Amino acid sequence: MKALHLSFILLFLFCMTGTLRAQDEEVIIDAKKINNNAVPRSVQDSLKKNFPNMTLKQVLKMPLKTYKSNWEVTENNISEVSSGDFNVYVLNITGKRGGNLEASYDESGHLIEAKELIINSRLPQNVSAYIVKNYKGYLIDSDKIKRTIRPDKTEQQIEVGVHKGSDKKRLFFDNAGNFVKEKQ
Repeated sequence: MKALHLSFILLFLFCMTGTLRAQDEEVIIDAKKINNNAVPRSVQDSLKKNFPNMTLKQVLKMPLKTYKSNWEVTENNISEVSSGDFNVYVLNITGKRGGNLEASYDESGHLIEAKELIINSRLPQNVSAYIVKNYKGYLIDSDKIKRTIRPDKTEQQIEVGVHKGSDKKRLFFDNAGNFVKEKQ
């Protein structure tokens, strides 16, 4: 009887897992992976202009309503949206030195937003100088630069992991490389 009861529990969990997967897939059901060659010329030209040293890896095409609901983009970020069929091209691109970037363009090739993550790169001089001065004896373990690029501005946050023996800290810096906060 215990084996039968256990079988029903396992079957129930299996069915729930399938439902959860189906719900996850349903979230991006409107997005369609397309061939890199199917990207409009205007988007390709803008990509080369905005990110000349990057390589295109993958492209998703989706309606604006899907992009807005899942990526939380407001209409202020998009110039002259009037059609419900408006398509957004989400490009996954990488740099020669390892940076990853996801850039979103409208059909006319206008950049909506790009998010870049650079791991273990050369830190800005003022960040390195701050760590040397204020965290004597600490060694840098890792760093991440998270950059958000929009047509009107670029923002970045720098996170640096440091340690001294078993004492580990995460240091955060703003756009200009000014110290913001420390976390254990």
